[in-house]
Amino acid sequence: MSLQESDEHNFMFCQGCGENVQTHPVSVADRIERRCLYCGLVLDAQETTVETHDTVITVDDSPLLCGVLEDLLLERGLARSVKACKDGSEFITVLTQALLAHKPPGFMVLDVQMPIINGIHAALAARAIEKGFGTPPIPIIFFSVKKCDENFRKVLQFCAPAYYLNKGTAPTPELIGERLSAIVRQVSPKGK
Repeated sequence: MSLQESDEHNFMFCQGCGENVQTHPVSVADRIERRCLYCGLVLDAQETTVETHDTVITVDDSPLLCGVLEDLLLERGLARSVKACKDGSEFITVLTQALLAHKPPGFMVLDVQMPIINGIHAALAARAIEKGFGTPPIPIIFFSVKKCDENFRKVLQFCAPAYYLNKGTAPTPELIGERLSAIVRQVSPKGK
């Protein structure tokens, strides 16, 4: 086995997946990044400070998780305000109103499994709405209890910029907050 072959099977902790995962090297500009084989998150990213966004939209059908997300985003300085939506339908309305007011959110956190309009369908609707407004795509962080698989990787690619956070592997709000902060650093580092 060559050094390159053994190097391709290194394991690292993925903030998105919440566990040690296989990695693969990706050549970007003048450097090699190590990425999660499952969700594609850059795992060897340099620590950066995070931009505080005026507004972030969150969507989860659990009022408890909506409250936890809002608290985490505000306490960690990731957002000045959070618009929490209880389902995909409310999210589409809130996003459209924000774009009409020329105040797009810094990023959006979408629960994947919701009744009526799930997170994937809501994300697809968001991309169509952004296109209609001529707005660049707003980063999405998909929030799920399911592991990222090949089908979900296709969703992440289609909805790019899109990221993944497995909430099922973080038993406390503090652990979810640490991982969410690490992902948001890649979504919107200060000075980007």
